[in-house]
Amino acid sequence: AVCDEIDELKKKKQCLENEVQAVMNSADEFAEQAEKTHQLTWISKSNSLRRSAKDKTSELKVIDQQLEQKLLQMKNC
Repeated sequence: AVCDEIDELKKKKQCLENEVQAVMNSADEFAEQAEKTHQLTWISKSNSLRRSAKDKTSELKVIDQQLEQKLLQMKNC
């Protein structure tokens, strides 16, 4: 049961890492677009995506902590 939970947490972690990377790439693209076109709407979109990435990074930290706890639990058995 603990092994299944560890596998599930690892999958969630990988998924979130991929999401954060994709969101940050999009935010960078919007920032570049803003520089090229001098339109503030692109900066607004970029900042919104960066906030979203920050939230997902916080979720990632929680999952890391849960994963560490489960690994310790499995090690102690």
